[in-house]
Amino acid sequence: MALRFIGAARSLREQALPMLFQAEGQALSKLAVGQPVKVYVQTATRVKGIRVPAQALLKSPANQTVVWVKTAAERFEPRTVTTEILDGASFAVMSGLKAGDRIATQGASLINQIR
Repeated sequence: MALRFIGAARSLREQALPMLFQAEGQALSKLAVGQPVKVYVQTATRVKGIRVPAQALLKSPANQTVVWVKTAAERFEPRTVTTEILDGASFAVMSGLKAGDRIATQGASLINQIR
């Protein structure tokens, strides 16, 4: 449903900045008053890259952003990537990956500890 921004609080509340929106339409009848919802903001800009979850991105000893790419059974290699943030849970990998690469998403931090 489309939302119209009304305003935001001037101070943090529980480490978050409360924001107020107004919505209209039939979809509102499915929501309860005070029910928290997730809001996705769509912008006019487009980002060309491969979407990966934030937990797949790690730092190498040289402080470079890396992902672990699966090369064979139980074999992973670190690949340096450049990223751009998409939302709070995912990033767009701009370079360093190619189509068809399989990356570790869950447990990537454990692979990063072994090296």
